[in-house]
Amino acid sequence: MSAMRPVPPLPSEIADIVIPQDDTAASTWRWAHRALPDYLLTHSVRAYCWGAVIGAGEGLTFDRQVLWTASLMHDVGLTRIPKNTTQRSARRRVAWLSSLSAATTPTAP
Repeated sequence: MSAMRPVPPLPSEIADIVIPQDDTAASTWRWAHRALPDYLLTHSVRAYCWGAVIGAGEGLTFDRQVLWTASLMHDVGLTRIPKNTTQRSARRRVAWLSSLSAATTPTAP
């Protein structure tokens, strides 16, 4: 977890993409640095950048503050899931699907 690292100032832009500079954006930035591991923080910032670039490229009107906040917070639930949960769940699902397949697949003559 990244709770101990210092929080850098809110950037005004990333790769020429404007970052909102209001209190909500700054609070979300500080929260994300405290709550998210590095890989998830960088993923979330990239989500904002992609959303902003695609939205602008498509000529869409969007609220940068909402996009910034949603992008930084969208995967917060992943920080509460034990690392092996998704693998264990996936293995159970594959086993279940395999059992269904074995039960319903006709045998070759």
